[in-house]
Order: sequence, then C-alpha cells, then structure tokens
Amino acid sequence: MTEWSKTFNGPPSFDNQALPSRVERAQQDKKEYYQNLQSLNIEELYHDIEDVMLDSQKCWPADGPQNGDKASYAGLFIRTAWHCAGTFRSIDGNIAGGCEGGRQRFWPENEWHDNSNLDKGRAILAKIKDKYGDKISWGDLMTFAGNVAIRASGGPIDSFCFGRVDDHNGFDSIPLQVEGINGCLPEQDCKTDVCDATFRWPEQDPKDHPNCNSTQVNFRFQASHGIGLIYVHADGPQLRHTEPEVNPSWVHQRSPRLSALEIRDTFLRMGWTDRETVALIAGGHSLGRAHGGCDLRGSAYDEPVVKPFNGQGPFFEAELDSGRGPTSLCGSGELAGLGPNTVTSGFEGA
Repeated sequence: MTEWSKTFNGPPSFDNQALPSRVERAQQDKKEYYQNLQSLNIEELYHDIEDVMLDSQKCWPADGPQNGDKASYAGLFIRTAWHCAGTFRSIDGNIAGGCEGGRQRFWPENEWHDNSNLDKGRAILAKIKDKYGDKISWGDLMTFAGNVAIRASGGPIDSFCFGRVDDHNGFDSIPLQVEGINGCLPEQDCKTDVCDATFRWPEQDPKDHPNCNSTQVNFRFQASHGIGLIYVHADGPQLRHTEPEVNPSWVHQRSPRLSALEIRDTFLRMGWTDRETVALIAGGHSLGRAHGGCDLRGSAYDEPVVKPFNGQGPFFEAELDSGRGPTSLCGSGELAGLGPNTVTSGFEGA
C-alpha cells in the first residue's frame, strides 16, 4: 500500500471571498452556533428523534417489522451518521472529511453512489431540523440521530459531544473524491475523478476490479478503495483460481483474508484501531436491513437492463421527482422502487 502524500495542502478554494473573510465567517458561524446550543433541550430532542425513528413513512418505509421488532429507521439513521462521519481522514497531521460541516447534504458527497438513498434519511430528519432550527446543526443532528438509534435499540451509548458547525457548501469534500457532477457549478469546470494509481493483490484475479491507491496523480488523495465509496468494495478481492485458498464448494472465491487486510488499510486511513473497526462494522450492521435486491438485468440472467436505473445522485431516482428506485423493473403498488425494491447494497435482508 502506498502512503499518503506528504504534500497535501488542503482543498482548492472556490469561494470568491478572500481567505481572511472566509476564516472570519467560519469563526462567526461557530460563535453563533455555540450560543444557540445553550438553549437546546437535549432530552426533548432525543425523544423527538426516537418518535420519528419509529414512525414509518409511505414515501420511504422503515425496516421491519421482523422477528417481533417494530418498524424502525434505526439502521438508516446509523448509516446516515456513519457515512457522514466515516469520510474523516488524517494525513500527516492534516485532516479532511468527517461530519463537521454537515457536507453530506452537498455536492460532491451527496452524489457518491455509496451515499445512495441517504437523501431519504436526511428528509426524514428534516422534521426535527425544522422544529429546532439553528439550535442544532445538520452535522450534529445526523450524528446524534445515529447515536439515538443505537441507544434506543439497546446499544451502549452514554454520551455525545455537540458542536459540529455546518458549512455553507461542500467544497471542503472535493479533495476526498468527485464522482457525479450534477451539483457542480458550470464555472468550476468539474469532472469525475479517476484512479490512475491502482493495485491488486498478488493472489487476486487479474480480471477483478482493482483498488485505488491512497495517493493519486497530482497529489490528489483518495479517501477509499473506489471512487464514490466511503471505505471498501463490499464484495472483497476475487482469488485467482490457482490459489490454495480457493474452495470449490464456495459460491464465489472472494477472500475473507484479503478483505480483512483491505478493511484494516482503509480504516487506518480514518484513524481507527482494529477493535474499533470491528465494533463499527459488526455492531453498526446488526441493526436495520441491507437493501438493493432489485435485479436490474433482463428476464434472463445475462440479459442487459431494458430501462436501466440511472444510479446518479443526489436523489438516485429512476424517474425525476419520483423519490423511487427502478419502478419499471422492481416491485409493484406502494412498494414499487422502495424498500426491498431499491438499488443500494445489492443485497436484501438482515
């Protein structure tokens, strides 16, 4: 694995203001928000989020009920919080990403395919934001909602630090990666990033997808192993058929060992220990359900999609303003393009 570039100097500025003015505005925003926080009723906020979490909406049904549980947005709120905070990277004392700024709402983060359908999570939380207004930032609301979801579901949460000040745009996320450019301003001359520097494991099938190196050309650094991802490819590396690890009885030849090494590499970029990584992945994914079982291919397994799902952010809709996934291909009635008929992880179930 390559190391982070030691020449990272922070994101490019697209702000027309002089740097001192931008710094002054950020300081003023912080001062005002910290004052507003003093009047926040945290206990009331907690119960309001819990109520919303258990109130399934037809526009985006909550997970469940299953196995005696209530329908709940706990998994969605945790995913929203994690994908906001999980962008954090530390490079030789320089930091980027994280939920400070609440930039998941903006381009480019809201167009990463790994953030597919998180606009629905933010939309459900918008009722809370409207009630409390400037007393809570979007950065604090998203992360606190994830913590409420864990605690209300019986998890070990006993404290939370408020104080994330919202940014006015998503420009500070640009150095992490750019996938879609629907939210880019014409004068910015934006383009989707590519990984010019990639690697495969020696044991990996040469036809399998490569991973992005952390350091790219022109000293751009890559936040994950693929453009538009928060951390790693979910499927893991495919082994060469000649490798001794290959087990003919497996449905696929994805290597758990290499997957573990990839996870460690990426989470080290975030500053996590192995123990914290296991807690995040195993614990976080124990709530809610994975969605994305909609088969976008034709009636035969190898046929192309007749009307493909566009897969583009920020709303990831099959039809503009529908709020739904591939309605022409998956599901019918009220659940067409929703719940189990969406396109996110590619898996369906607990």
